[in-house]
Amino acid sequence: MRNILVPTDFSNDAYNALHYSTQLLAEEHCTFHILHVYNEYVPIRTPRLLKEGGNVLLKLLADESYEGLMETAHRINRDTENSRHTFKTISKKGEMLECIGYCVLDLDIDFVVMGNKGKVGAKEIFIGGNTIRIIGRIKKCPVLMVPRETEFIEPKRIAFATYYKRHFSPDLLEPLLHIAKKYSSSVQIVHVDEKKKLDQTQKANKASLEKELGEIEYHTHWRPHYSEKAKVINDFVKDLQANLLVMFNYEHTLLEKIVREPVITEIASYLNIPFLIIPVKD
Repeated sequence: MRNILVPTDFSNDAYNALHYSTQLLAEEHCTFHILHVYNEYVPIRTPRLLKEGGNVLLKLLADESYEGLMETAHRINRDTENSRHTFKTISKKGEMLECIGYCVLDLDIDFVVMGNKGKVGAKEIFIGGNTIRIIGRIKKCPVLMVPRETEFIEPKRIAFATYYKRHFSPDLLEPLLHIAKKYSSSVQIVHVDEKKKLDQTQKANKASLEKELGEIEYHTHWRPHYSEKAKVINDFVKDLQANLLVMFNYEHTLLEKIVREPVITEIASYLNIPFLIIPVKD
């Protein structure tokens, strides 16, 4: 039984992410935990609540949260009709990141699924939203970002971007291997670097990756370093017509480099396929 956490603000983007994840895991027994976090600072769905304040407002927000979650649960049950899937709802007062972190630990979550607004509003919306902060804070499980209006397509071609800087353990690769085996996917490995040759550490890590891939079909691609790494990866995904992009998020190294450039921000802002980010502790 897999546990999937899907935060929602009751938008179409959030529902689309939930629906995509049910299709991705259609053949697996899963519990989808649909989380809505409310406080006096979140956007109000019902205009009449603007007239209220204090404890009265919080009580009305709690009611609104409960009603929205029930509507979402009924809708996804109706739209998917999958006996393997169970949907549970969680309404919490508090701050989004803290509540997600608590749920990840308390419910033994396998991955978090987030809707991403994508190209419309691009950088301003994405950077100002919760997704990039969640990527930086969630260290216990992968985060799957689903662009708006993404229809489910089996991930037959998985783009995997790596610098070969770290050893690839079975536990680290499990989310990637699981999906690749499930859908008989080919893994398209892209390495972006200014150097024309791998050093000894990179060669050893490349060998360990290929060993762990086992019988999974894979192809290795070398892309030159552009001024913007996001452009390399976006072009690669487009050229290969990939259905899913996977990257590792290393503490104190890749994440900081990515956020500074900012690669993940740029990729997630413009990418039109789901993006799975796997956290790695040093």
